[in-house]
Amino acid sequence: MLIRDRILLVTILALLAVAGVGLWLGDMRVQTLEQVAARQAVAAQNTLWSAVITGRLDELDAAKLLLGSRLTAEGELAEQLESAYHDLAERFGVSRIELYAPDGRLMLRLPTRQGQTQANSATHHSRGIGQNESRGYVLYSSIALGEASGGMTAVLSIPLHRALTSLTSTRGGEAALLDLRGAPIVLDGSSGLGAFVRDLPTLGDSAYRADYGGQPAEIVSTFVNDSLGRPLAHLVSVLPVTATAPLLGSRGLFLVALMVATLLIAAVIAWYVRSAMAPIASVVTSL
Repeated sequence: MLIRDRILLVTILALLAVAGVGLWLGDMRVQTLEQVAARQAVAAQNTLWSAVITGRLDELDAAKLLLGSRLTAEGELAEQLESAYHDLAERFGVSRIELYAPDGRLMLRLPTRQGQTQANSATHHSRGIGQNESRGYVLYSSIALGEASGGMTAVLSIPLHRALTSLTSTRGGEAALLDLRGAPIVLDGSSGLGAFVRDLPTLGDSAYRADYGGQPAEIVSTFVNDSLGRPLAHLVSVLPVTATAPLLGSRGLFLVALMVATLLIAAVIAWYVRSAMAPIASVVTSL
């Protein structure tokens, strides 16, 4: 083998070795950056969701204070609640009022056609997220009505899907609530959202890229907890990919770019070595 070819071969092998190490280090760095970006996306969704839920619960608190101010010792409690319900529904969007006895028994619900909120959640926690007997998710806030009512507790609630609508209105994109088995319960988005979220490979606290409707999308999944802090559902957001989230899914692009750059550098070195060795080869040939 000619000296020129040996030098060229050694140079290219050394370059490939350096490129291999660079690829490995670059891949590790991209993985780390993607993990950081995913944690930030999950934290951002948790923060925004918490703010939306707090705002809705504050509205329920205002409604229950108004309810408490309108109830008097005179008159039938059920009639007063029924009279107040229509006003609270119009002003605060309250969808249900329930009256519980001190032992947790449901004594009255307005309107009567709806199922009751789980008593163990409603009577022991002043406000939070719970389920009714039809497995629907609700936000509720409770108020003790005092001794005049016999120690009764009133629970005001609204459907959780209103909070989901507030979330998408604030941030954009689409969103869904799934039960812990991954079945969609509440959807706020296009007609294909239900089938899409049903087939997602990863739920829980995670963020990654996926194709949605032929377009790249950022998927952010977080847990929704009940008033006791137990996981109740999955909150999944489907967001358009923007410049604010460049790291999720960029690993493959980085590796391809690095490989192309390595091949280009190798080609340039090969051309340079051949050009530089050409005079020497001519002298050796003439001897």
